[in-house]
Amino acid sequence: MAGPSPTWLARHRTLALLAGSTLALLLALAGDRCVHVPRGLTARYFTNTTWQGPVNHGGLAAQLSTEQLRLAWDGAPPPRFSALWDGFLLVPRTGRYTLALRSDDGAWLSLDGKPLIDNGGDHSALVRQATVNLKAGAHLLSVKYFQDGGLFALDLLWGPAGHVLTPVPARAFSPHFVTARRLTADNTVDAVVAGLEWLWVGVLLFGAGRLLWPAVRRLLALLGREGAWPALAWVLGASVILDAVGLWWGLPAGGGWAPDELVPYMVLDGLQRAFSNGWFNAYPPLHFYVLSLAFSPVLLLARLGLVDIHGGGYTTLYVVERLISVVMATGTLIATYLCAVQVTSRRGALLATATLALTVTFVYYAKTANPDVPYVFWFAVSLVFYLRLLKGQRTSDYMLFAAMAALSICTKDQAYGLYALTPVPIVYEAWRAARRAGQPHPWRRVLWHPGIGAGCLAAAVTFALVHNFAFNFSGFLSHVRDILGPASRPYRLYPATLSGRLQLLADTARETALSSGWPLFVAAVAGLLLAATRSDGWQMLFWLGVPVVSYYVTFLNVVLHTFDRFMLPVGVILAIFAGDALARLISGAGRRRRWALALVGLVFGYSLLYSATVDALMVQDSRYTVEAWLRHRPERQPLIGVLELPQYLPRLEGYPLADVATVAELQVARPDYVVVNADYLRDVPADSPPGQLLAGLARGTLGYRLALHARTPSPWPWLPWPHPDLAAVRRTGRVLSNLDKINPTLDVYEREAADR
Repeated sequence: MAGPSPTWLARHRTLALLAGSTLALLLALAGDRCVHVPRGLTARYFTNTTWQGPVNHGGLAAQLSTEQLRLAWDGAPPPRFSALWDGFLLVPRTGRYTLALRSDDGAWLSLDGKPLIDNGGDHSALVRQATVNLKAGAHLLSVKYFQDGGLFALDLLWGPAGHVLTPVPARAFSPHFVTARRLTADNTVDAVVAGLEWLWVGVLLFGAGRLLWPAVRRLLALLGREGAWPALAWVLGASVILDAVGLWWGLPAGGGWAPDELVPYMVLDGLQRAFSNGWFNAYPPLHFYVLSLAFSPVLLLARLGLVDIHGGGYTTLYVVERLISVVMATGTLIATYLCAVQVTSRRGALLATATLALTVTFVYYAKTANPDVPYVFWFAVSLVFYLRLLKGQRTSDYMLFAAMAALSICTKDQAYGLYALTPVPIVYEAWRAARRAGQPHPWRRVLWHPGIGAGCLAAAVTFALVHNFAFNFSGFLSHVRDILGPASRPYRLYPATLSGRLQLLADTARETALSSGWPLFVAAVAGLLLAATRSDGWQMLFWLGVPVVSYYVTFLNVVLHTFDRFMLPVGVILAIFAGDALARLISGAGRRRRWALALVGLVFGYSLLYSATVDALMVQDSRYTVEAWLRHRPERQPLIGVLELPQYLPRLEGYPLADVATVAELQVARPDYVVVNADYLRDVPADSPPGQLLAGLARGTLGYRLALHARTPSPWPWLPWPHPDLAAVRRTGRVLSNLDKINPTLDVYEREAADR
């Protein structure tokens, strides 16, 4: 006898939980509006150093920190500016407090109308502090700051007297006076709201997990049917380890050591503007949305007051960004396997996945916060549906291919080049399918093909939604103007001549070979040649090469620029050809097969060491050596001179810094040490002011001697055909890789004893 049918509530528990938590959260938010205390300080920013003239920027500043200041100027502060902040400092309990201002150039703080800290500027990141008795409640606060060229820094710290000072959190500021009773009520309601937000997000994630779990199970089942396990699991596990080692490279640091990362303050800026009303960035918005979702737990903790988003919380956000890259890199490998198994064998697909996992640029960008691995992930997923639609002509595959292609382009614009020529094989295969089915007028059938129409609609809708046309069309137009103008013009490397284009082709092939390592690159070339000899399946392999040709012709050959990371999506396809060639090599029998297995083992053993060089040198980066050396200097807080961008130097936060780009500036500042990235400055003209300074330091004629030369050697220098940047053989002139940013050559000059 059948039991009673489950009630609606039992059948829709997740929906009921979501509805209940949403209602509770809305009620708490309504209460929060009644007692809400605005947070932050009233800020005014000027394009001069005198706090006069029209206000260039304004509004509320969440915190007084270097990152917040950079955020206020959209990531690019002018060389000279000034700023004023006014409001109230909200002291939680009566006691004795220490406040400190760390600033480069000048900063002053007044509390309750009286001057408290004078940190007058001298182009050094100095710290000044004062200890005062404060009653619980609101205290009038005013801060002035000016920046007059060179480096900039500003941080307001506090803490109970005798304790470690930490950045003053945003919750400790208000632009208006607040009574103690209202402040208590606001803090209580905020705690309730934060708890309900956690509950709501938890229910939402639980529901999303329940919705996605069937798709995950289908993917696992598909991989099981394809015979992928357990070999693929071993490849993926090894790849995750390879990608995660060195994830902490350069952290904690405000800007990190990897160039062109989509750093947290960019995402926070977009969130603050709701990615609307004119917001734009050099990168498209999709990965900003992905990172915003990934940031949400940390941001909720910050709202609860448990995490300082401008202190340790900022580093946590950086780690989250890089972990997202690791996850998407793993997804790219799975998609590569699913692509390869459609056009080669299971063994070839497994070898293709291993080939991509051991590509040097893949290993590097899988652990950084650049959008390169994310857009390649979407491309690899789109490639799965591209091959499926060419075979099966299902409308769903057309739509998924188009949507994934749009997501790739909405992560990094240059992905458009991968798809510009793909309509050719799509239309051709649709025509062939109509012809095989005996349909009259097959070309007419193609024009009205439901899959093609649905795919175009899916791409257009996805693109419009991601770029937020409804609320940010002006931002989209600004983004287009930026990438067609300032973001692209300075980077053209080759003239639009025949010789220039041939040089582009040669450099692109060379960088691709260096990224793969020569053995796997040779395997990929062999795979391309062998594809033409296949009696069956050759056409699908031919269509697989179309995105490569499309990308080169419609992107690289147009922008006349190449870089090793530009070839990451091409590496996905080349890995499939390499896997096919290696699988065919070991498909024989007897002694030939044993020799072939030994050769393939050597190829992958070599490639593992080749790519692991990235990890080994990140973990032992020369900047760590310099940092340890500086910590053991006799001076308690030595003044350090620098003359290049901070991300190319050791982490020098906490040291007073002096910007010394000329001999005259060095003689005025007289820092105890000067830290130089010799690789970054290798192309500085000798007759320029920085060049004269570097020459004087090297010759020892400026009162400084070379105290430390730091560069970690390659862990296996005997490995043949090393990557020049990883082997610390730094090139001069044209640089086509960011791998030279790992383990740079650093020189530390110490002021002579007679000058001290």
